[in-house]
Amino acid sequence: MWGQLRTVALWGAAATVIALAGCASVGSAGSIEGASDDVTLAQSKSPVQLLRNEAASRLPSIVLLDVAETTDTSVSCSDADADPDGRARSWTSGLTVHVANSRAASVPNVVSDLTDSFLEQDWTVSEEGEGSVVLANAGSAVVIELATAAREGNENATIRITTSGPCVLTDGAESDEVKALEGEL
Repeated sequence: MWGQLRTVALWGAAATVIALAGCASVGSAGSIEGASDDVTLAQSKSPVQLLRNEAASRLPSIVLLDVAETTDTSVSCSDADADPDGRARSWTSGLTVHVANSRAASVPNVVSDLTDSFLEQDWTVSEEGEGSVVLANAGSAVVIELATAAREGNENATIRITTSGPCVLTDGAESDEVKALEGEL
């Protein structure tokens, strides 16, 4: 699977992701504040996934043991009080990799190098916490979050890459559109 992720990432992911730019922060009349109706969830899904794969392809293979988990789903952009039907949604793609035990000590350096590779392409650090960083780019509506977890007991250290697209207007969490994109139909 790791080889497949690398192959997909090489098919021009960066250009595709940066093409998803300029999304409005507020849709037209009758829409939910903060949700764009200029872009659909379907249109944002591939660029979000491709950016996740691009970030993963930049991890040095010598550090990686395996891909522990991949996720692709839409998430609500606001709480149930503001949007009870979950119409304002964002596509989120994630990848967690286990780090080889012999390389666990190098995880902070690996994530720092990964962050630097995006900073060299005009991404900026928009948030930073202990073991995590969020990257944004003025030319992209997608953000990247990089997080690490240290080795605990018999568990390997991990690196988590999560990409999130813009908040867009949908027909709701239970709509055919959202279910189809999430593979539930």
